Amino acid sequence: MVALARADLNREPPSPQFREKLGEQMLDMMEVLLQNTTGSAASRRSDLILLRAKTTIARRLGDSGLSTDQIATELHISANYLAKLFRMEGTTVTRYVLQKRLAKAHGFLKQSGRYRLQIQEVAYLCGFESPSHFSRTFKQHFGVSPRDAASV
Repeated sequence: MVALARADLNREPPSPQFREKLGEQMLDMMEVLLQNTTGSAASRRSDLILLRAKTTIARRLGDSGLSTDQIATELHISANYLAKLFRMEGTTVTRYVLQKRLAKAHGFLKQSGRYRLQIQEVAYLCGFESPSHFSRTFKQHFGVSPRDAASV
């Protein structure tokens, strides 16, 4: 027991980006719970499935092979139903995944000190198949290259 306590003391605290993402997910869950206290059971079920899908995506962002079909299979729903849930939010599964990957990458690039990662490491950790694809997509989305974003 004492060894476990010492291990906890030596562990580094979670990064600010991790804490921020965890907070966002907690707020999303609370919003779903609070909004649907009077909604229909079907509406609450849809919201719950959407929340589970977003949690699955957050957990698997680093998986470059993550697909709508894989997420749907994991949730035991059809890919069409999953797509419909995201359409109701004004987006697609693929666009949502890309936005989350880019946000995660942006957070990694803003880290400084001993947490700082190289651009190719960020690309792979965020589920991009190649650093060049990551750089192009990042620049399209943020208007600056990953290198420039990291140096600001």
